[in-house]
Amino acid sequence: MPHDGQDIAELFNKALTEQPVLANVGQIEDVEQTAKQLLKTRYRRHKIVALLFAALLLTVAGVAQLFVKNATFFPTAIFIAVIALLGGYAYLQGKVHSEFMRQFALAHGYTFKPSGTPDGRAGSLFSLGRNPKLFNLISGAYLGQAIEIFNYRYAIRRGRDTYTFPFTVFEIDFPAVLPQIFLHDRQARYFGSSDGLNVKFPNARKIDLEGGFHEHFDLWVGEKFEIEALQIFTPDLMARLMDQWQHLSIEFVGNHIYIYENKFVNKRMELLQMHDLARHLILKLAPVIQRMGNDVEAMQRLKTKNL
Repeated sequence: MPHDGQDIAELFNKALTEQPVLANVGQIEDVEQTAKQLLKTRYRRHKIVALLFAALLLTVAGVAQLFVKNATFFPTAIFIAVIALLGGYAYLQGKVHSEFMRQFALAHGYTFKPSGTPDGRAGSLFSLGRNPKLFNLISGAYLGQAIEIFNYRYAIRRGRDTYTFPFTVFEIDFPAVLPQIFLHDRQARYFGSSDGLNVKFPNARKIDLEGGFHEHFDLWVGEKFEIEALQIFTPDLMARLMDQWQHLSIEFVGNHIYIYENKFVNKRMELLQMHDLARHLILKLAPVIQRMGNDVEAMQRLKTKNL
């Protein structure tokens, strides 16, 4: 019996999930440590060849430098050698990271795709910068809610320099429109400045958090939903955030909840922490969020009626 388009897509995603990006690497607990171990074992010859090539390049450039006045052969050779070596290691680390994400998907019954698209996503993150890229996309259902986990990066220019901002994102879809809320980790910084995440919805109001929480988080909320925000981000939840999830930011927008980590999460324990926060949001807050969603929809209908 032929499959329809959705069945074919599901089979294709299942095949991608089950096909290793890197074969026979075992369970990856730490991407960086696994990449280093592979350099010492499986790719030891590749490393030796690369180092010998770099040494040969520097030797030839050094000799040429002796015979040509004011030449820049040697500095250029150093630059090329360093870029080539770092680029090769970055490529290996990227492969290991993709396998790490694929393994996580497989372990939790999700599907994995090497790439995806940021188009149509509602979070503040996806309106920032230039040259966005979404990759290592994990999809599935968790506790009855559709979820996606993925890596994302964008770039910005500052003068002549270009900076890249990496993120790991956990997206949860809810069957209700949510109040606009953004809890931002104040410690998330790059190059001495903010990670770029900021409030993108109109009439946002900053709520003062008590108990020292304001030193670590900024809580922004849409107009007339201050009480609802405090019902979600209770002192108990804020204490758990400080203890377990201090490095994460959370955004409610439309019918989506986004959990942001301002780096490529490369340790299984850290990815499990994001997964645990999603579990907490779904299990503990679902009834409150559902009620708020009804309130949001009622308010939107009222605003439309008054236009």
